[in-house]
Amino acid sequence: MRAFLLSVALLCLGCLAIAQPTPTAFDYNAEGSRLFQSGKLDEAIPYFDVAIKMNPDVSAFHFNLGFTFFIQKRYFKAVPSLQMAIQLDSSPSAAALQTLASALFRSGYCLPL
Repeated sequence: MRAFLLSVALLCLGCLAIAQPTPTAFDYNAEGSRLFQSGKLDEAIPYFDVAIKMNPDVSAFHFNLGFTFFIQKRYFKAVPSLQMAIQLDSSPSAAALQTLASALFRSGYCLPL
């Protein structure tokens, strides 16, 4: 009887392991956002990268990556991600446009008149 219960328990544990859902791009983005909010910017970047690789058509993923670089003052790295975020969004937010403009200016892409 004990062997039977042990077999059933192991079978149930095996089913739980199999039933674990595969993380989605949105899950990776959410983890990156959580790390960003915790001030762990370097740790957030790979999560945003994976989210973008899994689903490159989501504007928010690109914005999150670009904004993370912007906060780190890595403006040259921020610009392409912010540009892509704006390109993918049919109605980009003022925050995205302002962040891109600031990154362009601070990186030297745009010079004052």
